[in-house]
Amino acid sequence: CGGGVISGISVAVKNIVQSCLIIGVQVQACPSAYQVKYGGGEVSETTGWTLADGIRVTRTGTHSLPYIRDMVDQIVLVDDGEISDAMLWLLERKKIVAEGAGTTPLAALLSQKFSFSPGSTIVLVISGGNIDSHQLSRVIRQALARRGRLMRLSLVIEDQPGSLAEVLAIIAREGGNILKISHSEWDIELPVHEKRIWIEIETRGPSHIAAIENALSNVGIQTSGFSDEMAGK
Repeated sequence: CGGGVISGISVAVKNIVQSCLIIGVQVQACPSAYQVKYGGGEVSETTGWTLADGIRVTRTGTHSLPYIRDMVDQIVLVDDGEISDAMLWLLERKKIVAEGAGTTPLAALLSQKFSFSPGSTIVLVISGGNIDSHQLSRVIRQALARRGRLMRLSLVIEDQPGSLAEVLAIIAREGGNILKISHSEWDIELPVHEKRIWIEIETRGPSHIAAIENALSNVGIQTSGFSDEMAGK
């Protein structure tokens, strides 16, 4: 059952500083405590898949109910995209590897899910580093794509020597770092003299992506961007 950690923190902190605000964070897929707080105080059973599996509880504990109702000042919700952004922020800025559940407080802060006065002291409880390395890799890629630092282009070129080299030279001049290239041997939607290719590129942000696409467009190469698609994977 859930709610034990925030209940214990609330009792300890409020006993020392009564005016301190306690803000809980849950994921949108599993908002059991949120529903307890704002849905009349009934024990609720809600569940769904989430990156923050450490707080994927289907039921708020009955012993935690009075503390959540009376001592927790606010509960906010974050989604998995906001959690992945927070995980990347911790990795890059603080060199901390934290699991999804442990980064939900930072996700709420970065996405401005609660307000605070300038000069306020904010304490985030970042706990837990239990994350699979493969999942961490996917989280990093998703967060990079969401920030425009990773893109995937789909484009059609002439199936002849030099066509791909021309495309790669343009991307290089614009400062894009090519990570992966793949192509289709055949495509029934294309004539036999054309080929579809996909290029994954490391970029510096949305404006850099636009610059690469514009440079290709200026020489008649039409592209379809897949950075949004990558962010959803």
